[in-house]
Amino acid sequence: MSARDIFALLLPVAMALGQVSGRPDFDPELARYLDLAPSQIAAISDSSRVFNATLERYMVEVNRLEGEIAAELERSRPDPVRTGEFELQIENVRRQSAADRSVLRRNRDVLTEPQRERLSVLSRAAGMLMLESDTFCAG
Repeated sequence: MSARDIFALLLPVAMALGQVSGRPDFDPELARYLDLAPSQIAAISDSSRVFNATLERYMVEVNRLEGEIAAELERSRPDPVRTGEFELQIENVRRQSAADRSVLRRNRDVLTEPQRERLSVLSRAAGMLMLESDTFCAG
C-alpha cells in the first residue's frame, strides 16, 4: 500500500474515531480495509453525528463568549472580572468538549481485535506521514 493510499484511509479513520471533526460518513475503502460490518459503521457514524452536533453548539457558544470579551475590551474601562468570567466560561466549554470527545474514543470498542490491529497500522502510518510532513516543511 502506497503512502498516498494510506493517507486516503487516514482522514476518514481520524474522523470516525473522533480525532478530527467532520462528516461522520465512512469512506467505502476504509470500511473495506477494516472489514467493518454494517452495524459497526452505523454505531460509529451515529456517535460521530451526535458529537458533531454537540461540537457545533460548543463552537457557537465560544464564538458568543469571544464576542462578549471583545465588546468588554472595547469599553473605555474594561472590567477585568467580567472579562475573566467570560474566559472561565470558555475554559468550561473546552473541558466539556474534551470530556464529550471521550465518547468517540469508545468507538474503538465496536471493533474486533483484527480490526483494531489494522487501525493500529493506520495510526502508525499517520504518525510517520506527520513526521515526514514536518520534516519537509522544516527543510
